[in-house]
Amino acid sequence: MDDLARMSEVTNDRRAQWARGALEAFARQTGQSIDLPDGDTEVIGDLLCDLHHWADAHDVMWDVALARGEMHYEAERITPPVEALSKIAAHLSGGSGTRGRSRSWPTSCANPDSMCTSHPDVSVAFCDKPER
Repeated sequence: MDDLARMSEVTNDRRAQWARGALEAFARQTGQSIDLPDGDTEVIGDLLCDLHHWADAHDVMWDVALARGEMHYEAERITPPVEALSKIAAHLSGGSGTRGRSRSWPTSCANPDSMCTSHPDVSVAFCDKPER
């Protein structure tokens, strides 16, 4: 199974479990607890601070890394599984259920203010705002 197929099977609940494991490990290392009132917020903030220090020490562009993380989060939050995208794309492009009628659907968003999500295996873009 390739990396793309394997990652498409990962749920956001699973991603959150990975993050909790990282937070618990960091909290243990720094003597904190995520189980205290506001402890999770404090530990997340401290971890972000320490990651920023690490980025500075290793010449990593913090703003770029933060923007990339936000981009991944938005894509993972709104993107349906690859199988669903494939079925939608097949249907919209004249595949099953359209009785041979062909339609043209965007592969990218024309609205620059839109947050678009696309997938390399499916030639349809899903946008949160319509074209202007």
